[in-house]
Amino acid sequence: MPGKTINKKVVENLAELSRLDLTDHEKEKLVKDLNSILDYVKELEEVPTQGINLDFVKKTDKEFRHDIINNEVIASNDELMNFYDKAIEYIEFIRGKEKEKLKEKFSDAVLFKGSTPKAYLSELGL
Repeated sequence: MPGKTINKKVVENLAELSRLDLTDHEKEKLVKDLNSILDYVKELEEVPTQGINLDFVKKTDKEFRHDIINNEVIASNDELMNFYDKAIEYIEFIRGKEKEKLKEKFSDAVLFKGSTPKAYLSELGL
């Protein structure tokens, strides 16, 4: 088995950067899991790829696969894009409603550390 490259100290540093509070058991498990992943990647690096075209076809955002059931296309690209656009529209609508609820609920300047609700919400990126 290839040499280990991840140790408990590395996991502790990653946990600190990620603001994760891990138990010793979780740290040990992560050391084992991460090293297992790295070992697998090392194995993949040994696979001979000479003569194999590794260029992948890049699809545009508007190219989706066709949903086919029993040899029948059930959704075209246009239908999928229409659904996607409507989903994004709905998410933006809900975000707007949530912003309005926050503005109505917290209108007292005391709650906003002396700032106005509008300024405070702006600071939060809302």
